[in-house]
Amino acid sequence: MKRILCGIAVCLLLLSVFALTAGAANDPPSTYVEDGAGLFFASEKSDLEARCRDLSSRYDTCCLILTTGSLGNEYTDLSDVSDYEFESIIMAYADDYLESVIGAGDENDGVVLVIYVNENNPSDRGYWVSTQGKEVYGFKSSVEQIKNRVKAKLSGEDYGAAASTFLDCVEYVERDGELPEPPKELPSLGITVLCVVIGFVIALIIVLSMKSKMKNVRTATTADNYLVNNSVNIRNRNVIFIRKDVTRTRRESSSSGGGGGSHSSSSGTSHGGGGGRF
Repeated sequence: MKRILCGIAVCLLLLSVFALTAGAANDPPSTYVEDGAGLFFASEKSDLEARCRDLSSRYDTCCLILTTGSLGNEYTDLSDVSDYEFESIIMAYADDYLESVIGAGDENDGVVLVIYVNENNPSDRGYWVSTQGKEVYGFKSSVEQIKNRVKAKLSGEDYGAAASTFLDCVEYVERDGELPEPPKELPSLGITVLCVVIGFVIALIIVLSMKSKMKNVRTATTADNYLVNNSVNIRNRNVIFIRKDVTRTRRESSSSGGGGGSHSSSSGTSHGGGGGRF
């Protein structure tokens, strides 16, 4: 009887420990925006925090933003490394951060924007969007658009707008499944008229030039003037192969190459996303 009671007690203890661990892994983070690099104004950070909490709650995910001045003690300056190596380093950093907040494992859903500006060398900077869980495939078709929109703001050093643009993209993807195509900018009426006028002037100059060179041309009633007697005498006829043209079409691979694909982190968890320098 004592052995049975001890066994039951041990089982209950293990179950309680497992439940506490699982609950801790799914607890919401205390903060959704960590501005380690100090890139946001206080009002911007407050607004971004509120939006991240709202998106995370409404769409049952975890939406995070992180700015940092370092990608690790071993990486003091990455301005001289190749783009491929830089992307590998910041990708691993973003994946690890996301896992540290929401937990490892493909059942934990989340997305994070990491903005890196070297605290000792502001020209050494980059960004990465990492996805996990259901967001790996949810964001797959929209990664390139998100990168382009966020990078455009980052390049102007408008970090608050970049983070806000990222959250706009997250809401579009969660609500509609993908981002809408960016609107095409049509040229203004003045530019259109100017192009037409320039084209007309160029065409008129060409036509008048060609006309001036044809003053010595007279109309002929027959084609005899164009023939020279005994000028053509074909004795041997051969077909000679001169050259050949080969057209090659590149076969796209399934690797991400900076965004759009999926990969596994050091823990074995699947991640998606993309980014690079800016």
